[in-house]
Amino acid sequence: MTNDKQSIKEKVSSVLHWYHQITMPDGSVTPGLNKSAATMAVYEKLGFPTDLRGKRVLDVGCADGYYSFICEQRGAEEVIAVDYRQPTASGFSVAASILESNVKHVVDNVYDISPEKYGKFDFIIFVGVLYHLRNPLFALDNLRKMAKPNATVLVESHIADDEIHETLRCEDLTEAQMNAINKISLWKFYYANTLNNDASNKWAPNFKALGEVCKEAQLEIVAQEKFGSRGAVLCKAISDNALEHSRKMDSATGLNVA
Repeated sequence: MTNDKQSIKEKVSSVLHWYHQITMPDGSVTPGLNKSAATMAVYEKLGFPTDLRGKRVLDVGCADGYYSFICEQRGAEEVIAVDYRQPTASGFSVAASILESNVKHVVDNVYDISPEKYGKFDFIIFVGVLYHLRNPLFALDNLRKMAKPNATVLVESHIADDEIHETLRCEDLTEAQMNAINKISLWKFYYANTLNNDASNKWAPNFKALGEVCKEAQLEIVAQEKFGSRGAVLCKAISDNALEHSRKMDSATGLNVA
């Protein structure tokens, strides 16, 4: 079937639930819940690469594949898109077919990806995933293993600043005290489905903690932006002997520590 306007419409309509708003070759846009272009504008401001020629890209938690396809269009040599679902369970397969994309979709998760499976990457995208995880720092440590030296890593998450502020206002704190709290790294845990009636939402950092947990995972902050209830951090993969020593102790790898 050719990708004329009618066939594109039929293919897009065959997907029950779109998440991303992906622009198709005929100019139409998939009916996703996520305001993808607006979010992308934030990432562009941070420094989302515009030229990826010769680069390998990893998109963990790709959903319908919006960022994967953008990177392919920007010249990436190879894009691997990771999601816990089959590509036919989201809009990925349909979008890839219409866009005639060569992005490789794999079913895996951030805890189990490894350089042995997929190699290492120049640019890693990790958006909208962190706050769904029970073990966020472990996930970031594992993500760091996938990065080439000085690789660019984009991390984005729901952040809990507004919820924390609302709770603390009940304690009649002064504005100065509220501002002081913003300088403390805090995490909020969501039992069961207490965030947006979604049981997959587990840990959300405040904006301060989002940056610091990235730094703990040897991801140096290049730029960061808070927008609404979301936070994004663009990082560079670095090597820090002290942080690596701490990580290895935590993973019980048999170090001889005095």
